Amino acid sequence: MESEEPVYREIHSCKFGGILAHRGLVCHGLSMSRVDNTVECRQLSCSHRLQDPSNTHGALAESQNRLQAIFEGVETGIFIIDPEYHRIVDANPIALKMVGLSRADVVGAVCHKFVCPAQMGHCPVTDLGQTVDNSERILLTSNGEKRAIIKTVRPVTISGRPHLLESFLDITERKQAETALKERTNYLNSLIEMSPLGIVVLDAAERVQISNSAFEKLFLYPFAEIQGISLEDLIIPPELAAESAIFTQRCFTEGSLHAATRRRRKDGALLDVEIFAAPVSMDGTTGGLLALYQDVTERKRAEFAMAERHRLATLIAELGVALSAANSMQQGLQKCSEILAAHAGAAFAGVWSVNEQERVLEWQASAGPDAEKDSADAQVPFGSSIIGQIAESGEPYLSNNVLGDRWVEDREWARPEEIIAFVGYPLKVGDRVLGVIAALAHQPLSAAAVQAFASVAHIVAQFIEGKRAEASLRESEDRFRTAFEEAPYGMCMTALDGRFLHANAALCRMLGYSQQELMTGAWQQITHPEDLERSRQVADRFGPGAATTLDLEKRYIHKQGNVIWARLKISAVLDSSGRPSHFITHVDDITERKRAEEALRQSEVRYRELFENATDIVYTTDLQGRFTSLNYSGQKAFACSQEEVNQLTVWQLVAPASLETAQHMRARLFAGGQDIKAEVEIVAKDGRHVLIEVKPRLIYEDGSPIGVQGIARDNTVRHQAEMELRNAQKLESVGRLASGIAHEINTPVQFIGDNVRFLRDAFTSLEAVLGRYSELREASASGSVSPDLMAEVQRVEKETDCSYLLQEIPAALAQTLDGVERVATIVRAMKEFAHPEGKEMAAADLNRALQSTMTVARNELKYVAEIESEFGELPLVVCNISDLNQVFLNLLVNAAHAIADVVKNGEKGRIRVRTAAEGDTVLISISDTGSGIPQAIRGKIYDPFFTTKEVGRGTGQGLAIARSVIVERHKGSLTFDSEIGKGTTFYIRLPLAPEKQARS
Repeated sequence: MESEEPVYREIHSCKFGGILAHRGLVCHGLSMSRVDNTVECRQLSCSHRLQDPSNTHGALAESQNRLQAIFEGVETGIFIIDPEYHRIVDANPIALKMVGLSRADVVGAVCHKFVCPAQMGHCPVTDLGQTVDNSERILLTSNGEKRAIIKTVRPVTISGRPHLLESFLDITERKQAETALKERTNYLNSLIEMSPLGIVVLDAAERVQISNSAFEKLFLYPFAEIQGISLEDLIIPPELAAESAIFTQRCFTEGSLHAATRRRRKDGALLDVEIFAAPVSMDGTTGGLLALYQDVTERKRAEFAMAERHRLATLIAELGVALSAANSMQQGLQKCSEILAAHAGAAFAGVWSVNEQERVLEWQASAGPDAEKDSADAQVPFGSSIIGQIAESGEPYLSNNVLGDRWVEDREWARPEEIIAFVGYPLKVGDRVLGVIAALAHQPLSAAAVQAFASVAHIVAQFIEGKRAEASLRESEDRFRTAFEEAPYGMCMTALDGRFLHANAALCRMLGYSQQELMTGAWQQITHPEDLERSRQVADRFGPGAATTLDLEKRYIHKQGNVIWARLKISAVLDSSGRPSHFITHVDDITERKRAEEALRQSEVRYRELFENATDIVYTTDLQGRFTSLNYSGQKAFACSQEEVNQLTVWQLVAPASLETAQHMRARLFAGGQDIKAEVEIVAKDGRHVLIEVKPRLIYEDGSPIGVQGIARDNTVRHQAEMELRNAQKLESVGRLASGIAHEINTPVQFIGDNVRFLRDAFTSLEAVLGRYSELREASASGSVSPDLMAEVQRVEKETDCSYLLQEIPAALAQTLDGVERVATIVRAMKEFAHPEGKEMAAADLNRALQSTMTVARNELKYVAEIESEFGELPLVVCNISDLNQVFLNLLVNAAHAIADVVKNGEKGRIRVRTAAEGDTVLISISDTGSGIPQAIRGKIYDPFFTTKEVGRGTGQGLAIARSVIVERHKGSLTFDSEIGKGTTFYIRLPLAPEKQARS
């Protein structure tokens, strides 16, 4: 066996060698050679050190087979390369599969064709002496595909010759996944930043990792200030810390959660918020938290106000039911005390009535935990203690500091009882005080509680008055009915089967029915079909031992068919056996609240749809104008992919004609300008010219601008439509004047025709004379002119009247040429007036344009007015002459119509057209002697479709288009002076260069 240099060290140092060691085969003195495209291993001895020399040959063959199996079975691609010729001498199956070729196609091929796309002489390993170890490179496959690989190259000795052992691992899918992850991360960050909800991402210790602008705006903390800080130290009030901790723990164990709570802003203000939280993955483990904050402070306030209103309405309803069901004054006042104590959370609530003969207040009823105070104040003289003072003054009294109040006499009792607050209201009917209602509380009384006392005081007074006047029961019932009818909310009384027994005016207004219509029906007939069964189930819940008061939200059908949402407080009136005899229902209209809730829901849906499907172009750039984002509409309009946009700047898309406008808009923006808007032409990547209206704003971070955000609208189609509308209006004007133009052309055409027919007849007559002259010439040449021939010539001359023809023919020709010139003038004027509108402005002669327009409109004007023109010397004006022709025509026709309204019996008015230069502008004035413009409509004449003319005579578009063309497109002015009965003058002032005027 030939002896070759051992190569174990080289193989073991490369990736392949590492694989051999990994597979448990430790070789010593190994060398390899190529025999029929296989690896021959020589001088192999195993670490087991074979003891029997006769077994050496078998062990060597076995080791060689193992190496070959490892070489072909390893999961990494391997090439063995001849470094001298850079050709592949062997490849394992994985390498062949990765390049997509057979062994026969690969062996012998230059290695640079696949794994090292370098030129000969520049091989990183052999020629440049570089080390390639776990480097990211490119693999070229047979179909031209480039795949990312991790490559390692090691020199080895095989059969005594140096070779390169090159191993590589395909990482294409990993690279693609990394790219996709990066794009998704950017997209999610964009969504978070643009969300209207405050969003914050926390780690496991509730430290801030990410926050959006909405969160910073909501809590007034910039991200730089709160990054890495615990939320508990920032926005969680101390009293809610435990609750917050439980909520966070539940999020980690239960998943997504929602909670309504309060949080503290940086300035110390407390906000009512709704929190939507869910655990998120942080560094591959679920240890973070995503929280969304929505400020519901205003909504909570509205709900609280509505709840207080409902509580008050419920109190009044319960009080009304209690007093109406009371058999005696004492029973009713006792129930009243109990209801007041319950609603106000009072320690004591009591009622005293006035004994007018003795001028004392007598205790009637009390309720609450401290009701034993009754006996001490069983009789209170007028002016004595707080109760007596209220009765004497007839004014209410409130104190939230009983122990420090000068009117409190029994402070020794109040202190151990921990009484804090007192409220008392006189029970008055008119100017008469019938009693006092009062309460004591262990805590300060809220405004709502005080309002409750104020609201019920009158009802209680009416009840006392009614019970004292048993003889005038009807009057007492009328008073109660008045309170029932005049309640600001709906109230009704219904029988057990649903029939209306009584309904107040507020309920009738709410439902659109009269009292008579309601009294002949039942609540089932006006209940929404979808709520009917639920309403019946609520009604069935009343019975002996059951609740006597129930709340319900339901829908009614208004008489006109619309739906009314209502909140019902249904109270059962019990008979002596404890069974309901009828129901009294308080009906509060909550339609607007329901609409607001639905509108809010729809608004949120619309916002999401707007965000995801915005048709306007939305973009952001850095301060240098490089795009940082562009929505789908923008990519579609500019024909750019997101990758292409990332390589572009704004200035690469702006058309040269709009570059100055865009730079001016940028300068205004950075100078602090507000509500900046401009129209700019963009050249899309596919060559299309797109006209967009841009409204930009600066993006700030820490008080400094960091970029620009803009919303743009593609106005290309709109401008095309406006151009078509102006052309259509122009054609409409031409059509309206067509008959007059035809008449103007018809007159010269008629006398041209007459002259041509005269010349035709004259030519026939002259032709006869010339024939006789020819015969006379021939006879004269032969010397045989007969007298008969001379006579014939004279006869023909006389019949033809040659002298007349010779005089009239030149006049006819001159008249014909004049007619042709008149027709040509009209045609040229029509051509200049009706020239198709161009997009670009150009220098034009306004005097010539006015003359052409006056020619076109001559037939419309000549029957009612004499036209005077006084054209000054004007420079050429940069304008769209087609648009201005339309403006001139509209003003001339309006002048003719104004004159026609006042001239009679063939009289004519006067239209005067003047032009003059005024510095950098030109002035065109068009005056008429018509009726003038009434003062009442002068502010409306430029409104689209406004007209004072009869149907068919005007569309109301003329002056609207004129103002649009002069003011908006040409940056000029259109004004007028008018005097009733004397006429109107319109003044048009145009700058010589509209773009310069617009910038100034």
